[in-house]
Amino acid sequence: MKILKYLLSLVLIVLVILLSGVIFSSNIVSYMTKTKHSEFENVKFSIKNSEMVFDNFVVNGKSLGKGRATVGVIRTGLFKLVPKLTLSNLKLEDVNLDGIYKERNAQIDTFTDKINSLTAQEKADKSTADFIKETTDKVTALTTNTDNFINSKLRENIEKVNVLKQDYVGLTDLKSKAQKIVELNNEIKPLTKAIDAEKENIEKNISEIEMERNIALTNVSDNLTKLEKEISLNDFNNINSSNSTQNMNLYIFLDKGKDLETSLNTALKSAALIKEIKDLNMRISDININDGKIIARGLNGSNTKVTGEVLLENSAKALIKGQNNGYEIIYNKDNFTSKTLFAANKISSIIEYAKNDLLEGKVVKLASELVLENNNFKNLNHTVLTDEEKTLLTQKIENLRNNNYQQIMAKYEEDNKNIETLIDSVYAQKTKLDKLQKDLLSLGTIVTFEQPASNTASENNSQNNNSTINILNNSNNNPDNNKNQNENQNSSKINIGNR
Repeated sequence: MKILKYLLSLVLIVLVILLSGVIFSSNIVSYMTKTKHSEFENVKFSIKNSEMVFDNFVVNGKSLGKGRATVGVIRTGLFKLVPKLTLSNLKLEDVNLDGIYKERNAQIDTFTDKINSLTAQEKADKSTADFIKETTDKVTALTTNTDNFINSKLRENIEKVNVLKQDYVGLTDLKSKAQKIVELNNEIKPLTKAIDAEKENIEKNISEIEMERNIALTNVSDNLTKLEKEISLNDFNNINSSNSTQNMNLYIFLDKGKDLETSLNTALKSAALIKEIKDLNMRISDININDGKIIARGLNGSNTKVTGEVLLENSAKALIKGQNNGYEIIYNKDNFTSKTLFAANKISSIIEYAKNDLLEGKVVKLASELVLENNNFKNLNHTVLTDEEKTLLTQKIENLRNNNYQQIMAKYEEDNKNIETLIDSVYAQKTKLDKLQKDLLSLGTIVTFEQPASNTASENNSQNNNSTINILNNSNNNPDNNKNQNENQNSSKINIGNR
């Protein structure tokens, strides 16, 4: 009887324990997965599926968001009596990866900043071609506005002035003539004031163009500096130079540096996150972050068992493989490869780049090793050139010295002439207004209207796309004919001496 009583008590105790386990299973799982540096928040555990769902996974103070994982139990300790939870298929669904990639990491950011310093290139504020195009558009608009100002805005008033002048000629008595002159003067005053304002606008444009035209000299200086730099980069005698600005391998970073910097920043910080999770006192076998953006496996074994991949911005993937002393990251894209070792006090990256435009019809293999160790950075040459490549590079340097300099200076002369033409065109608009003002104030001159110059400008522009458009009509382009044509076309004389 006593035995039955004990058995019944034991069964009841087991039932109570099991029932408590079911009721408090979520709390138990939450407690057993909590470590010194991590915690799952608001855990809900399903005994049926052996799966837990959580609202947030906190690792070293970083919130990685919600997710789910499959929960298992293993026995550890003396006589395998201590239960310990394992997690597999850990999926984090809403991790702020942009925040993680932007978060400051002294070691990684120092390394990527060094890469960025190799890619930096000085750029002109504005090219000479852009300046000429902008100025051409400005002068075209200015010419059109001047023509519209004369032929449309002032036309009615000018015609009225012409009528008053002709009326003056028809008068015989001095009193009427004097009164007509007063009337004429009142009509001309607002016209000359408006013309003065228009001339001020033209003078302002001339001043702006003159102030900016030194951009041509600035850019030709920059082009010569770039030519000297290109010659130095192609000089294989500098390939082992410690001066990165003279090293041929700088082409790697000029062409691929931004891609390398961004990709390595993403891959290295992803590897750092994987390392943080692996180093937790918790058995997590694998993890999938944001539907495959970061995947890692073998986290519950030795470091050499870890494998993973990171999806990069350019849709390429970086492969991660654990090493005894850190993590190896391999990134391949087209003609570019990098193999990076990420360790506690060292980041080293061997970069290979098949450059297809250094020598015509040939692919030159450039290789460099970047090493950051104990805050000391090195850019080491791994490029080996063939004798044929050295010969071709020597010929290329001679060609750059002899031909490219002449091309740069010839282009400067051409650009300078185009700028002069544009400035002359603006001055011509002011001359046109000066003559109009003079004719208005001349009692014996009738102002006539000419065809807008913009028609000729558009015709000339269609004929020559390589230079500035011809803003002026033929009369303005030929100073020797200006006087006669202006007298014949823009005004006519009337006899004001007869009474």
